[in-house]
This record gives sequence, C-alpha cells and structure tokens, in this order.
Amino acid sequence: MQDQLYRVLIRAKWKCVEWRAYRPVLTGDGVLVSRHPDADQRTKDAAEALVKALSSRSIAVELRTNPEAIEHNKIRIQVGAKP
Repeated sequence: MQDQLYRVLIRAKWKCVEWRAYRPVLTGDGVLVSRHPDADQRTKDAAEALVKALSSRSIAVELRTNPEAIEHNKIRIQVGAKP
C-alpha cells in the first residue's frame, strides 16, 4: 500500500520527502497521518482531505497532531500493516 499511496500523491503534485526516523516507529494497522497543531490552514486542509480520501476507500486511517515531531507545514504519513 505504501508504494500505491506514494504514486497517487506524486500524480496529485504533492512533494514527497523521505523521512528518516532516528528510532523505529511502529504505526500499527492502517495509515497514520500527522501534522503540527500550528500548521497553516492549507496544510491542515490537505491532511484532512487525505484522511477523508483514504477513509472513503475503506482504508483504516487516523489523523493526529504532534507538535514535537513534525515541522509546522509538513504532513507525515506512516503506513502500517494491513489490518
């Protein structure tokens, strides 16, 4: 699913940047979409639209805000195991 999601985002003209965690990250099942709580409105809207689109395809997805781990106007997408 990770590769499919990447291709869809590229086709939609999203800029995808590889994120390297300094420690292993476990996301559980489905997709975790995270953004900074103080992100600009465009970033907030994009994160919410992504969650809505994935959910409409019956993909388990959760939106979280994380002030410690995410730059203000970036969205982090983590893909876990298929439920």
